[in-house]
Amino acid sequence: MNYISNTEGAKISYEDTYPSSFGKFLAAYPYNSTHYKIMEVSYWSGIGKSDYIEKINVTGDVPDASAYIEKAGKLYSTAVPQEIDYPVYSVSEENGSVTVTLSDARDQYVKYWAYFKTVYRFVFDKESGEYVAYASEQEGREKKLEENWFRRIS
Repeated sequence: MNYISNTEGAKISYEDTYPSSFGKFLAAYPYNSTHYKIMEVSYWSGIGKSDYIEKINVTGDVPDASAYIEKAGKLYSTAVPQEIDYPVYSVSEENGSVTVTLSDARDQYVKYWAYFKTVYRFVFDKESGEYVAYASEQEGREKKLEENWFRRIS
């Protein structure tokens, strides 16, 4: 791991990796202000495949996207458990509401590891400011979360 950390110029420890298959581990770190770098690493061959994942993806014209991302992030930070270490936000607007989807950057790289497969979806009503939250685990059926799942934020 020291070799990989030195090669990447980022602190990556064994404790920050997760098994993806036999002898291979998934590592991630914030590459810059807009992307994460996700890598599959091996003790035998070092860095295997790697990719850059955008931290924020906005579909269409959502001028106040950053405010909704901040709201979703604050709401998520009040929930238990905290299973998203590398948050990725997707934002879209339709019919008077803004939808913010929150997932982990490592989701698409792990097939059988449940830890990264939780996705939260917040639907904010632009007029009232109220929201409805949903969650899906392991690419399963989405369920509406109870109102008390997150603490109220101002």
